[in-house]
Amino acid sequence: MDNSLVYLSYLFPPLSCGANTRNTLLPRYLPRFGWKISVLTSTEPRGLPLDYSLLKKIPEETVIRRVRHLDVMTALRKFTGKQNTQQADSFQREENRITLKDILKFYSLIPDRAITWMPDVVPAGINLVHDTNAKIILSAGPHHSLHLHAWLISRITGIKWIPYFGDLWIYDSYMQYPPGPIKWVHGLLERAVIRNANGIITTTPLSSEYFIRRYGSDCPPCTEVINGYDPENLPDITSSVHRTDTRLTITYTGNLLGFNAPDYLPDGIEDFLAANPEAEVKFVFVGSFDPGFKSRLQSDNFGKAVEFLDRVPADEVRKYQLEADVLMTCVADRPGCEVKNNAKLAEYVSVRKPILILCRRGDMADFLEEMQGGYFSEPNPEAVSKILQQIYMDWKSDKMRGPANQEVASRIFDMRENIRNLADFLRKIVDNETRF
Repeated sequence: MDNSLVYLSYLFPPLSCGANTRNTLLPRYLPRFGWKISVLTSTEPRGLPLDYSLLKKIPEETVIRRVRHLDVMTALRKFTGKQNTQQADSFQREENRITLKDILKFYSLIPDRAITWMPDVVPAGINLVHDTNAKIILSAGPHHSLHLHAWLISRITGIKWIPYFGDLWIYDSYMQYPPGPIKWVHGLLERAVIRNANGIITTTPLSSEYFIRRYGSDCPPCTEVINGYDPENLPDITSSVHRTDTRLTITYTGNLLGFNAPDYLPDGIEDFLAANPEAEVKFVFVGSFDPGFKSRLQSDNFGKAVEFLDRVPADEVRKYQLEADVLMTCVADRPGCEVKNNAKLAEYVSVRKPILILCRRGDMADFLEEMQGGYFSEPNPEAVSKILQQIYMDWKSDKMRGPANQEVASRIFDMRENIRNLADFLRKIVDNETRF
């Protein structure tokens, strides 16, 4: 093995999240391209559901060192008797009241709750660097405080450091920050990270362009590892699918929690159904969903056109995807959503079904258009209703768009090749004696 690296990630199996594919395939493919990977993560990851089947996807030889996290937010819930509802971070509270939890989350735990992990994870990271003779440390954000932890480990040990932005920081549409000086502090921290890193990894071209445009000459070299699929574990699309429901089936698989559950989607579906009361269509949602979002879609206005299924293990999700006529993914309509490319898109592409993307025009829409893989809509009720009408007409006339051109899809989403390119990028960073 030529080189060794430490991968610092709070969101790591058995915790289940949008980074599942990245977290399971980096340990599989990086060693093939000359990089031994050692994982530094938490003993008790919090904030998202757990799926222990994901651990089977990590190669047995992967070194995984788990470090405790004395999480203040968990202690607060125990003190107040309130349980975690798996809601996304949100500054807007019921009746606009500021609670003790708000004060801790937004005014004390900067940039996020994982900042309190520093006293335990930094010494553990230093030890892991020495034990593995690592030459570089990758910090996976969010949580973005991990970039600060990795920066400190890098300064103490002298190894190179690269932040891996699975989502952006202050331009991340999945997050919501308090107004005023606290957001300004986040900006200062992001600038410090960018100016001191040896390189940057993002998941889309527009994300890299954001850093280059914002920080100019202070920005180190960037590369993209587009969220993709495993070419050695593609689903068997030839297996028979037994469907008794003959309606057009549009399926979403994943999580839509807190303010990331888009208001425009229920409104768009409702408008479409109102205009097409006799439509033979079913919308299936598989995963964890915000109670308000779920309740909205289960109201009388939707009749029997909407079905919700609980979370299922990752391996079982394929069944529902293969049963669908169209696979849907969506992003809440906020600044930053145009640079997103959620891992769901590549997962859908590998199933070889038409895809519906609801988002501002950006990287995801560009990928879909390049692959000729399905349908795109701007994130507003009128546009959603209109695209659903188009899909329904195409389905009735047997003229559905998609599935994606597999040659183009492979060029974009083949994670083995994407990780091969990452390995080359890491080697260039390590071999260069300067910051760049």
